[in-house]
Amino acid sequence: MSITYNASTNFGAKDALPSNDPNKVIYGSEFTSEFVAIGTAFGEAAPTANPTFTGTATFSGDVALNGSVTLGGESVSDTDVQGWNATKATVDAGATGWDATKATVDAGATGWDATKATVDAGAANWDTAYGWGDHSVEGYGLAADIPTNNNQLTNGAGYITAAGNTDTTYTGGTNISLSGTTFNLDSSLTGLTDVTTSAISIGGWELKLSSANLVLSHNGTDRIRFNTDGAIIAENNITAYGSA
Repeated sequence: MSITYNASTNFGAKDALPSNDPNKVIYGSEFTSEFVAIGTAFGEAAPTANPTFTGTATFSGDVALNGSVTLGGESVSDTDVQGWNATKATVDAGATGWDATKATVDAGATGWDATKATVDAGAANWDTAYGWGDHSVEGYGLAADIPTNNNQLTNGAGYITAAGNTDTTYTGGTNISLSGTTFNLDSSLTGLTDVTTSAISIGGWELKLSSANLVLSHNGTDRIRFNTDGAIIAENNITAYGSA
């Protein structure tokens, strides 16, 4: 707070008055009034020890802090101020790098937004997959892990290919019944057409092509051959049933 004092008696002006002028006299009451005014003015000044300011305190110059000051109930020391200055210096020194990082983030925002949109769009499917439980116990594998026995999947192995899989639908068709993945010929089947295989196996018998000739073999041994010129060659004698 500033000291405001205005003198009520001009004592210096009395010196110029004539000696017989009654205003040249100085009265004790005048001194009393001045001293009271001076005391009141000094009462408005802040003491040097433990001053208390009310309202808004304005400092036009530098303020030296030696020790601590209480701000909003928190004590702040000159050491704290030094630490804050050091922190600000570090922040200022890294500002260029942080600005560059922000620029990179801003530049990639479109791509990241697109990625987020893709993630959001597939969230329902991923939630469904998560609901299936721990996938690690399902035994998933790649095509390279499929057993070599006719490339069939063993029961419960759960193999998948790296290229992905689609559901396969099996249809029995005419005269063919379907049980699981096993096909069986219907008893009403009377003939086969458009058979492109080079051999047909029925029990221990096999009907196959040898060059252009038709061969009937049993357990790997040729028994009868029908040549394209009409000749029939049998391993043993040919017995006719009925009239020969």
